Amino acid sequence: MSGASSEERDDDFLEDLAVADVYRHSQDAAACALKPTSLLSRFPGLIPLKSDLSLYRGSVKCGARDVELELRCDADGIKLQTEDVQLSTLQKRLETQNPEFFAKIRSIKDPNRFLHEFLSAAETLRDHDGNQKEYQPLNALTYRSVFEKLQKIGREYFCGIDKDLVTLRVGDLEMTYSLSAEAIKSATVPQSLLKELSSRKCDLLDAFNSFRTKAEQLRKFYESLESLDQSTWVIDPSDLRQAYRRVALEKSSILQITFLDPLQTGEPPILEFFGCRSSFQDFASLFKDRKWSRKWNPVVDVLENLRIAFGETIKFLPKEETAECSIACAICYAYLLGDQTPKVFCENSQCHRPYHEECFRIWALEQEAEHGLRRAVLTAPCVYCEKQILLTAAQ
Repeated sequence: MSGASSEERDDDFLEDLAVADVYRHSQDAAACALKPTSLLSRFPGLIPLKSDLSLYRGSVKCGARDVELELRCDADGIKLQTEDVQLSTLQKRLETQNPEFFAKIRSIKDPNRFLHEFLSAAETLRDHDGNQKEYQPLNALTYRSVFEKLQKIGREYFCGIDKDLVTLRVGDLEMTYSLSAEAIKSATVPQSLLKELSSRKCDLLDAFNSFRTKAEQLRKFYESLESLDQSTWVIDPSDLRQAYRRVALEKSSILQITFLDPLQTGEPPILEFFGCRSSFQDFASLFKDRKWSRKWNPVVDVLENLRIAFGETIKFLPKEETAECSIACAICYAYLLGDQTPKVFCENSQCHRPYHEECFRIWALEQEAEHGLRRAVLTAPCVYCEKQILLTAAQ
């Protein structure tokens, strides 16, 4: 059998597929005669999305795998759509290699029978591929080369490899997974890292070593943020694997710290201040022309760098003092309005209440309408202390 040509093997496959088709039809007829089988009882992972049962979506078993797909039933027949690469490839090959058989499946009106026929044919094609691979002798040098590289990587990371020695599966590292004496702080890989690793050709060992190097740089980045996360009130994000922080300052002010590239740990971040002007005046000169960035030391963590750059002028609010600072909008009582944060502030030194721009604009327009006023710029009294707030000044 191993000496057969590819044409002979393809002919054998088409013959096997036709025989399997006849056998499946006889099985289906017998099964239906004994006990009717509905689509949902055979494929419980599928969910009907329309009352007329013209659209299904969910997962089905394809071999040993769960595959997500969608079935659309109309007058022309049944259409199957899937983002699963393997099943989509098998569908295209089935349509190309045996168009008559594929058209026959497509003409089936019953979604239960259609899906059963299609998955059975795809399984037959997949088994045929596996048998073909077994007929092809593998080079001993290839075995030795791959084995040596896996030994250098370390078998604790190795999960499995396909028969063709092309697809390698490694473990998905959790946030607390230990690498020797060190720990990865995040399982989220930046897109810049993935692009860099995939943009150049390299063998298995080179790819793994490159990934380990980048993961180590990423670990250092999150370690540099630890003191900031633990000692200050981080308002946003809730997922600390992001590359930015919004931290609370005194007088209801907020400092946003954004790192453009977390892999460049030596580069200072972008700083943005949100608060009333009187709070910002103390360190406005340091913000000008990014003078503070000249003091940035990549060896020191982020919180210590900020303290070195600004001294006592920036006073971070500790976590235990969150009740003493109001960061929520004084009108809608929420911090986030969609993706907007409060950027309008009362200038009263005893108030400092924050507002979303949209909330304050609506409030100011209501005040104008109530008093019959029309101004070139929008102003309105603070809802707490009644001090006039100028919207354009806040912007």
